[in-house]
Amino acid sequence: MNEHQFVSHVRERAGLESTDEARAAVQATLRVFGSRLTEPEVDDLAAQVPESFGSDLTGEGGTEPESFDAETFVDRVRDREATDGRIDESDAASHAKAVASTLADSVGDGELGGIRAQLPGSYERLFNPDTAGS
Repeated sequence: MNEHQFVSHVRERAGLESTDEARAAVQATLRVFGSRLTEPEVDDLAAQVPESFGSDLTGEGGTEPESFDAETFVDRVRDREATDGRIDESDAASHAKAVASTLADSVGDGELGGIRAQLPGSYERLFNPDTAGS
């Protein structure tokens, strides 16, 4: 999936008005994923997302991934969106779901399995496009 397609999917799934808002949601969500996953997984994922978003994943990681549940994940996306200022952070849950479900559609099954293996079950709702608006 190229950058335009990725952003368009996120925009549609999250019900965002502009491409700039969708891009802000993608960047905020990928940055939080970058802090949550192991470095090898982040590197693998960065190789499969549109090139312009790879640095959003790899720029946040430390030597060890942070451990937090899906609720905290959404809170961190909300905080990043608030700092960014291009998007209404009150809908961060919808934005995170739109980005995660678009990731699920765009990366290979092996990569998606690797991501899911590192996350607790509470994250599954983020990867389901049917719940992207809830």
